[in-house]
Amino acid sequence: MDRICIVAGIYPPETGGPAKFASSFSNWLLRKNCSPSVITLTNNSSELVNIDQVEIRKISRKSSLIIRYLVTAYFINRKSKSGSRIIANGCFIETWLAFLFTRREYIAKVPGDIVWERAITKGLFKCSLVEFQSSNLPAKYKIFRFAYSRSLQRASMVIVPTKELKQICKSWGVSDSKISVIYNSVATNIFSPVVMEKKFDVITLSRLVPWKNIDMVIITCAELSLSLAVIGDGPQMAELKQLALNTNANVTFFGNLEQKFLPELLNSGKIFVLNSTFEASSYALLEARACGLVAIARSKTGSEEVIQNRVDGFLINEEEGLSLKNCLNTVTQSDFGYPEFSLKAISRTRSLFNIDDNYAKIYKFILES
Repeated sequence: MDRICIVAGIYPPETGGPAKFASSFSNWLLRKNCSPSVITLTNNSSELVNIDQVEIRKISRKSSLIIRYLVTAYFINRKSKSGSRIIANGCFIETWLAFLFTRREYIAKVPGDIVWERAITKGLFKCSLVEFQSSNLPAKYKIFRFAYSRSLQRASMVIVPTKELKQICKSWGVSDSKISVIYNSVATNIFSPVVMEKKFDVITLSRLVPWKNIDMVIITCAELSLSLAVIGDGPQMAELKQLALNTNANVTFFGNLEQKFLPELLNSGKIFVLNSTFEASSYALLEARACGLVAIARSKTGSEEVIQNRVDGFLINEEEGLSLKNCLNTVTQSDFGYPEFSLKAISRTRSLFNIDDNYAKIYKFILES
């Protein structure tokens, strides 16, 4: 029986792409008669739990950074020594440390640029991901970039969800021959169209952080008198709720929801908006399109590899005069061909982003590592 350990910085009930991958991939591995385990971080006390036949070791973030790194590296190393193959979708530096004095190998599945994300969250930069790559970083972030890059260079294989992220990984010194593009995936047997009452004109689902630009979604929906559902939580929650009050926007904030509630809620909306200035390929975007929502996202992000502009969705591009407001106006017109766009979105999602096909590719890489 193949033993595979997934390393991730977050795990449900925390939300985000790495948490979703760690949970869904471990469940997929169980169906393939593998023995999956997870090493992750938690805001609570450290613990070892077994959930649905998956061993999950949670390491507390309450410890100092150095202690946490060393403890996490220790458990990753121990898993590897006991015969588990390692795939890291987070805690990359800790994984690198775990393998520093060994010839054993691991795979890295890169969701984005964690250096950029932390710098943006701290308010140190307000630039795009691409612009950030050539920015002059403070000493602390130069060290962070060095360690993060080395962790990916050390991996035997680096999996990325978009071609854009592949180019960025190459700029970090990762060999082109090591990088494979495998799209993020959605369980289309769970996320599928359901005929039901449409309660919301617009739905957005993400962490509530600055680069997701949820504030502009709220303002635009208020201007167009569209009802909006915001799913997710994060440091901007209070600020966004106040903005909704100030603009008299018709917004319902759901906070974080368990995965089992998402298909029905997504099916209760007409349009999905992902207004982020950076996405690899958003799980939420895939889930919404699998349910048949017409999606609006930004150009010059990984969403360009998901949405065919003006064919099965829309890509915001202010330089070409296509703003979020323009897109929403188009989709809400009475003569807009919603059914055709919806069917094409469902078809493309099932074809390119099917969880069984893409997870099988990842599994094959793991076995070959």
